[in-house]
Amino acid sequence: KGPVRADHVLYASHSTWESEAAFLAWTRSEPFRLAHRNAGNAKPLYLGPPEFEGFAVLLTTTGQG
Repeated sequence: KGPVRADHVLYASHSTWESEAAFLAWTRSEPFRLAHRNAGNAKPLYLGPPEFEGFAVLLTTTGQG
């Protein structure tokens, strides 16, 4: 849950994917369609559609010092 504004509250959802291709494949899958089939029924709850922000990992560490 993010900052509260006069007309809305920002909520964010985070997930980690093996690759961008894997994420895009999921968005085109039947499970995705089934999970989002009733999304339009909640229109009064939202100011607009969700906004996607994607981030790529640039550096990883092994956790060993």
